[in-house]
This record gives sequence, structure tokens and C-alpha cells, in this order.
Amino acid sequence: MPDEAVETEATELLRTLIRNACVNTGEVASGHEDKSVEALLLVALAGSRRLAVCVIILVVMGAAESAFAAMQGTLVLLSAPAHVRGGAIGILSACIGTQPIGTLLIGLLAAGVGAPLAFGVNAVVALAVIIPLAVPLARRGSG
Repeated sequence: MPDEAVETEATELLRTLIRNACVNTGEVASGHEDKSVEALLLVALAGSRRLAVCVIILVVMGAAESAFAAMQGTLVLLSAPAHVRGGAIGILSACIGTQPIGTLLIGLLAAGVGAPLAFGVNAVVALAVIIPLAVPLARRGSG
């Protein structure tokens, strides 16, 4: 088998494994829906006033974040053409590196208006950004 055929077969195998793992955990293969799930859970957290419910929601959010974190690099590499994979990972790293700025802003918002409203605002903004991007990608992936 030529190297290109091996790479194509390995890529398809990885895509199948990711798709199967996502379907088995209730997520869709693109991985973008994982962030939508987290945003929806954040809305639920913002509305919850019971400690036990908050703890359960936080555990589920942690599991969703872990699943996303484990897949995000792989999804970027599988989606990018070979000649731009280094740049794609660089952009991913830059995006991950901006998290402290967002965390600081959410903390300032929570200090000003309270944690429930800050969580709610964060979730609505996340959904407003994720959904328009994820829907076309999900359609492209299923078609």
C-alpha cells in the first residue's frame, strides 16, 4: 500500500472511531455540539438554586469538557488539509490561550451582577456564537 493510501485509511479509521465514540456518548461526530451541550448546561446551572442540582450539572459539564478537550486537536488535524495543519494547530493553541481573558471577564461580570446572571449571559453568548457555526458544519458532515 502506498503511503498516501495508508494515510487515507488511517484518517478514515480515526474519523470512524471519533464518530462512534461521539455517538456512544450522545454527541454528534463534529464535536461542535459538545460545546452546545456545555452552553445549555450552563443555562441550567444559571437557573438552578439547589446545591445538589448544581453539583450534578457541574459534573456533567466537566465530563462534556473532558470529551471536547480530548477530541479538539484530533478534529482540527482531521479537518485541515495536510499543508496547513501546523497553522491550524497554532490557531487552536492561540484560542486556548485566550481562556484566561474570558475567565477574567466572566469573573468581573459575576462580581458586578452575580454569578447566576453571569453564567446565563455566558451561555447565551456561547450559543449565539456556536450555533451559526456548528449547524453548517453538521450539515456538511452528514451529507
